[in-house]
Amino acid sequence: MGNHLFRQIQIKEGNVIVIMLDMDISSECTVLVNSCDKYEEAWSPFFILFHKYWPDCPFRIGLNTESKEFNTLNLTIEIYHSREVAWGKRLSEVLQQITSPYVIILLEDFFIRQKVKTKKIIECLEAMKTDKSIAVFYFNRITGYSDLSDKYNDYYEMHPTKDYNRYLFNCQAAIWRKDVLETVCQKAVSPWEFEENSYMRNQNYLEQYKFFCSKYTYYDDVRDDDVFSYILVRNSGYGIWQSKWLWNNRKFFEHEGIDCRCKTLPTYPKWKYDLKMLKDSVKRRLNIK
Repeated sequence: MGNHLFRQIQIKEGNVIVIMLDMDISSECTVLVNSCDKYEEAWSPFFILFHKYWPDCPFRIGLNTESKEFNTLNLTIEIYHSREVAWGKRLSEVLQQITSPYVIILLEDFFIRQKVKTKKIIECLEAMKTDKSIAVFYFNRITGYSDLSDKYNDYYEMHPTKDYNRYLFNCQAAIWRKDVLETVCQKAVSPWEFEENSYMRNQNYLEQYKFFCSKYTYYDDVRDDDVFSYILVRNSGYGIWQSKWLWNNRKFFEHEGIDCRCKTLPTYPKWKYDLKMLKDSVKRRLNIK
């Protein structure tokens, strides 16, 4: 083993504690929660749930925001600041400050619902270290891709076609090769534009790298095999949409014993959401812009 420093990583899976011997992987990967100042109200419930459901997280934890600070007694969180206006430039600038070669990207409203499968995340990290052509493992199922991976049984390999490349780059929970994400995100003006158009600006990455998404996990429900479990479907009323809390967050926080009054951001009630969906549907049918 030479002069490398090794440590034991204990990961509880059911009633069994798995002991892994590895290099200090805290220097290999950083968990980056990508946020902004106006969503400050979400940070406390996010990190309370993070600590509850990922107590054995072996990685450094960072929060990306413009100027505000945040701390909690339970976790050591590194704050990264960037005042770039465009979403992609701000994320790219922060990624340049991170020294680890891999990053796990999360958003502030990915409220964790059950124990994170640390062992499976480390397996993805080890695969990326072995195969330099892997750009990302998404921990959710990405619609439109269904090519079974020969090597990674829990994942689909996302082969783009001339007719379908959407969401090859997306903002769902994932472990990324940092330098790839740093490049492909920098021209995106928003998360939605990143998901819809980044593949057109980065055609060379479609052939150069491999992209994988979970075969089982969807972000509309919680399943036992989820690596990183959260619900983020607008019509279920969880998360933040149009800078507003959706209607079921407060109920979920109360169930988890979290005191989050949801006052800084307004709440988007269900009736208003349903009305907007109805209006949008009518406009589409009548071809009204």
